[in-house]
Amino acid sequence: MLRRQNPHRDPMSFLAGDSEMAHRIRNFDWSGHPLGPPETWPQSLRSALGICLKSAFPTAIYWGSEMHLLYNDAWSAIPGPRHPDCLGARARDVWSDIWHVIEPQFTQLIESGEGIFVEDQLLPLRRYGFEEETYWNYSFTPIRGEDGAIEGVFNSGSETTDKVFLRRQTEFLLSLSDMLRTASGPDRTMTSACEALGRHFGAQRVGLRDAGPGARPDILPVAAEWTAAGLLPVDAALPFEDLGAVAATLARGHVIRIDCLDRITDPAVRTHFEALGSAAFLAVPWTANGELVAAMFVHLDRERRWTSDDVTTVEKVLERTMGAIERERARLREQVMMREIDHRARNLLAVVRALARITDAPDIAAYRVKFMSSLEALSKTHALLAAERWTGVSLHNLLEAELAPYQAGDGARATLDGPPILLDAEMAQTMAMILHELSTNAAKHGALADPEGTIAVSWSSTPEDVLDLRWTESSRADRAAAPPKPTGFGSDMLGHVIDKQLGGEIVRDFSGGRLVCTLRLPLRRAGQADAPRQPAGDDGTAPARDAPSAQRILVVEDDPIVAMDLADTLETLGYTVVATAHNVASALTSLHKTPPDLAVIDINLGRETSEPIARELLARGIPFLLSTGYEAEADPESVFASQPRIIKPFSSTELKERLGALAGRPAG
Repeated sequence: MLRRQNPHRDPMSFLAGDSEMAHRIRNFDWSGHPLGPPETWPQSLRSALGICLKSAFPTAIYWGSEMHLLYNDAWSAIPGPRHPDCLGARARDVWSDIWHVIEPQFTQLIESGEGIFVEDQLLPLRRYGFEEETYWNYSFTPIRGEDGAIEGVFNSGSETTDKVFLRRQTEFLLSLSDMLRTASGPDRTMTSACEALGRHFGAQRVGLRDAGPGARPDILPVAAEWTAAGLLPVDAALPFEDLGAVAATLARGHVIRIDCLDRITDPAVRTHFEALGSAAFLAVPWTANGELVAAMFVHLDRERRWTSDDVTTVEKVLERTMGAIERERARLREQVMMREIDHRARNLLAVVRALARITDAPDIAAYRVKFMSSLEALSKTHALLAAERWTGVSLHNLLEAELAPYQAGDGARATLDGPPILLDAEMAQTMAMILHELSTNAAKHGALADPEGTIAVSWSSTPEDVLDLRWTESSRADRAAAPPKPTGFGSDMLGHVIDKQLGGEIVRDFSGGRLVCTLRLPLRRAGQADAPRQPAGDDGTAPARDAPSAQRILVVEDDPIVAMDLADTLETLGYTVVATAHNVASALTSLHKTPPDLAVIDINLGRETSEPIARELLARGIPFLLSTGYEAEADPESVFASQPRIIKPFSSTELKERLGALAGRPAG
């Protein structure tokens, strides 16, 4: 094969060719260089350099006692900006940043005469003004001269940084995934992820800004943070928008890479990072539906050229972290939802049981009609609340639903007039029962029993948030001789609910063939905290004890029908009910006015809990029984944790047993 080469040989053919480095070596001024002109170079160097320049693999030659550098095109990218000035330079000068690594390797080669091969060797290069973590596979092979002595070193190799980082990233992310699977709760998940990423990068601090459920994305508070020992955390209260261009860039969904603080043009933002002792900064956004909802940031106390691998690592950590957080939040939401469903179902059963017990009728057929009518009214209200996700129901919609059967046909028999008023879920159910009783009475004894009768309902609210509702029934003259006289459960319910439970009043007036019912009720609007209401007996004071032996008991229950049934049951069992209260304020007022011997308190009172009531009872040494629709035990840290409880719906027998056990039990 070798016989086919060109017979015309040039001693300088080892420098022939059109490659960049062949051209540079030919045109380099070697006259004053220790290696001398190429024409004087020994054959061993010429042969080695000829192989080097013709190789497509990154190759270099270190020659002479000072290890002067020669290299090919493929190798020219390795020294970065040191090329092409490193041509002919001493190895010690070219590689001053890694001389502590390669000088011992050169020494080993020269002393042993054997070549060296290393894999994934860490070389902390400073090619671009700051230290880079780079990894390499390379070999050093001795080149011997004509006398057999080692005259130089043949070097070939390639960078493996990407491979090392990918392997390290894979191992890190697998470890992170295992850790996140065992993390308990969103807070621990975020903190663990920040710590793991911080240790992976050798960072100064790592944090996660998270909008969280219902939070404002422009604030994006620091939800979790890990810092190296002795460092102060980022100010959690620092508004995200105060980060200027950094915040604006992240809000657009772009990654922020700051290799050194000089690149930050906003003086205030730069000062912020300087105060934290940070020299480099990386932040990766997390968006949902085009909106920024989280961002993970990494601070270093040294300058760093952030790579695409660095960004990918943070992105994958953020992806896994947010995924774990969302799964945990979804699990918690599901738990809350299931508890709430169970709670509402039990409360509804308690209401149904109360309706069944207190509904009065002369026979089974009449009882069935009354009971089913009450259930239908309750069902309508629940349907309205469900449509609004239990946030509230407008008074107009309640009236419309109740009077709908009388609006069909040729002409409407009921007119509604009043401003928009949105009632909370608890008051909506109470109002539904009140309106149902009024419409039922009208259908049996009043205007709706007359084919030509009509009803007009108007309402307004006062500055003190009191609802004024006027229910007017108009009938024919021959039916208007005497006013209707409602009796039984409906009348009892109206009086109990409006007077004792809601602290309101109902006034009936019959004149000129018209019945006018005027209701004045303190409003409980959707999204509004309960206002204090004074519990009272029939004469405006707390009921007196029936007998010296009767134990006085306080009832706290936000559902008026359940409260009415519970109070009636307690009276039947021989207790004296000093007051029924439906919120914290009215219960505390009653406690201060007429301290009871015992209490039965519902844990959840609409948008508030009875915790303040429980604390007051404990402080006074008054035993109490918790009434709840929740099966789950209370938080061990809660005031309710060690207190006896009864689960709705409950029987009078069960209530009697629990209260009997409670009577001899000290509070707390």
